Amino acid sequence: MKKWILACGIIVIAIMGLQLTAQDVSGAEHINNQVALETTQTMMKIQATPRPLEMYDADGWKKYYVSGGYQYTYIGAGKGIRIERFSDNSPWSKSKKVIMPSEIDGHPVRRLAANSFSQNSYIEEVTIPDSVEVIGSQAFIMCKSLQRVHIGKNVRKIDNDAFYMCRKLEKISGGESLKMLGLRTFQYCEKLRVLPFKERFYKLDFGDMLCGNTGIQNVSFDKNVVLANGLFRGCRRLKTANLSKIQNSECTDDLFRDCIALRQVKINKNWKYIENRIFYNCRNLTSVNIPSKVRRVGAKAFGNCRSLKKIKMPKSVKKIEKDAFKGCKKLTLYVKKGSYAHKYAKKYHVKYKYWK
Repeated sequence: MKKWILACGIIVIAIMGLQLTAQDVSGAEHINNQVALETTQTMMKIQATPRPLEMYDADGWKKYYVSGGYQYTYIGAGKGIRIERFSDNSPWSKSKKVIMPSEIDGHPVRRLAANSFSQNSYIEEVTIPDSVEVIGSQAFIMCKSLQRVHIGKNVRKIDNDAFYMCRKLEKISGGESLKMLGLRTFQYCEKLRVLPFKERFYKLDFGDMLCGNTGIQNVSFDKNVVLANGLFRGCRRLKTANLSKIQNSECTDDLFRDCIALRQVKINKNWKYIENRIFYNCRNLTSVNIPSKVRRVGAKAFGNCRSLKKIKMPKSVKKIEKDAFKGCKKLTLYVKKGSYAHKYAKKYHVKYKYWK
């Protein structure tokens, strides 16, 4: 009897053990399945998150990244990135309106590299974000359809030729923090009728021929600035220029050269030099008031000014270059008898009259 009871107990215990083992196996399988599911979901998220594509240039040394249609490089640790160019398969490479991102892959966009948008034939309007600090040389050179540009408030430098030969460019806005404009920045922007950033010129360092061959019609400065050589060279629509608040004549070689429509100019009374070719080929200029402190008139300063009829030369003038008035066939110099200008006119057979 005791043996029978003991046998029954062993059987019951064995059955319970099998049930527990089955539960453990089932629980383990459940845990494994859950882990596998979570791992799969994580992998799917990773695959769904776009990673920047690493690329190298033709020489195989410069690594850049492609993301969101832009090629970019790192400026330095923690300093943000530089947009190098639209990638070939950029979704906006043929867009007419481009609003640049302020950051790419979590990195702030700080610079536009040289030639980053050069010769793009589609863009008509572009907005540069506030994150950008520098616009590189030739960044938008020869963008033949570009009409409007908004420059972010933190851009401090626009480098050489940035908008060179953007012939349809009409309007530029923003740029509140600009400190420097490079050489030929807006040259050959023939539709540009208003001098960009004029109200901040006294704060700017800007390059030669900045606005040459633009469509600017009138120029007047409210504050004293230091001009640049050839600043308005070739502005064929420029009719009047008021420089009466510009204190000195430094860096004015070729200032109004080839401004064939220029008729009226006002010069500050403190100017001491009329620089080389400053009014060369200004065919419609009829008269200029030479300030009483001027000491020298440079080479070809009034060369080929065909309509120039009268200039009063002050006694202060001590040097006039031989070809200063070459091609001025209608000109009469008004000189003080016995002055340097008087002797010059006699020597080079320039028509003159005396003034008292």
